[in-house]
Amino acid sequence: MLWKLYLDDMRPVEFARDLYIYCDDDEKFNAPWHQAHNFGEAVALVETLGLPIQIDFDHDLGDGPTGFDFAKWLVEYDQEHDVITQDNFNWTVHSVNPEGANNIDALLKSYLKVKFAFSELIELVCKYCDEKATCRVCRLHQFIRMLEFIFLKKMTPKKAAKMANDENLYCSKQDEAGDEERYRIAV
Repeated sequence: MLWKLYLDDMRPVEFARDLYIYCDDDEKFNAPWHQAHNFGEAVALVETLGLPIQIDFDHDLGDGPTGFDFAKWLVEYDQEHDVITQDNFNWTVHSVNPEGANNIDALLKSYLKVKFAFSELIELVCKYCDEKATCRVCRLHQFIRMLEFIFLKKMTPKKAAKMANDENLYCSKQDEAGDEERYRIAV
């Protein structure tokens, strides 16, 4: 289900509807807005409905946790569930608190930059590995996965090495007859 999240404790959701007049995708344009007035409501909506295609953040949400706290929660949620892709997530910040707005924007931009950089690097290595398949490339793939686990999942290096090794990465080589032999690599 496509939906959009409007996070604001004071302004009504109609404020968000007025901001998004143009969209080249009718399905996304017509996706319903759901309003969360606080951190808890925003978390409940995401846990119930899944990741929204658009989030319009306010920073100050009364006396409780802020929009920045929700952005941090969203990053942790993605680290556990891997729901954010380059095509399915957009955000804006409409807060009158400039420092808070900058913090939300900077957090999401930096997180997604790192996440997608690792994804693209792994995709390139996998493509090369499928074409060339050498032990060295597979070890590089494992090393990149270890870095991803350390930086994105905040694991210890030892646990990250175990996780990368447990992904059952295989390497292949051809024997003299030209038959391909696949074997699991170990770190």
